[in-house]
Parts: sequence; C-alpha cells; structure tokens
Amino acid sequence: MVRVLIVDDEPTILSTVAAMLRMENYAVSTACDGQEGLDRARICQPDLIITDFNMPKLNGLELLSAVRREPAMAAVPVLMLSGNKVDAKSAHQGSPEAYDFLAKPFTRAQLLCMMRSLLTPRHP
Repeated sequence: MVRVLIVDDEPTILSTVAAMLRMENYAVSTACDGQEGLDRARICQPDLIITDFNMPKLNGLELLSAVRREPAMAAVPVLMLSGNKVDAKSAHQGSPEAYDFLAKPFTRAQLLCMMRSLLTPRHP
C-alpha cells in the first residue's frame, strides 16, 4: 500500500484530502504544521509527501529542505499545495529543491492525476 503524508495547517483541507485518499486505498498520515510533518515523515517513511506552502513552524520549502537532508527520504516526491499561486510559483522557480506544485482550490481528479504521475517510476 502506498504511504502518503499530508501536511497542512488548514484542518478542512487536511481532513478532506485525507478522506479522499483513504477512499482510494492510500495509507494516510497527517500533520498540522511543518515540524510535525517532518517528525511524522521520519516515523512513517512516506512514498509521497503532500504539503501546504504556507504553514507555521516550518513552511513547505523548509520542510522540503529538511526532508531532502534525510538520506532515507531524499528521493521522496513532494507535492506542494498553495492558495497563493504567485508566491508559490516564484518560490518554485527559485528553489534548489525539486517539487511539484498544485494550486488551491483543486479537484479530486487533479490531485489524483498529479499523485499518480509523481508515484510512477521515471525512466531516464
């Protein structure tokens, strides 16, 4: 079963996305801020991390950088969510860390499509 960690400080987004993914038979763990997300990631060793861009304690980019420094999670795909498209896209272009981006609001189909793409092994 594919393990997904969802990190978002908005309870409605967190619970909605978690419920959506559980209905698709993903093993879901959740965290409500970046630091809790990092701690949870170390425990659950996710196959994919879905995180909000703007959060307390560690924002999405800080969480991503911390995850990339962990050898066991350095290659885990990360999907960044944000309601502020301009800030998130600017940060994405300037970030040395690779991640994919999905703007809020998004549909279930958009989220699942992006997840499938990220979870599909890439061939050089």
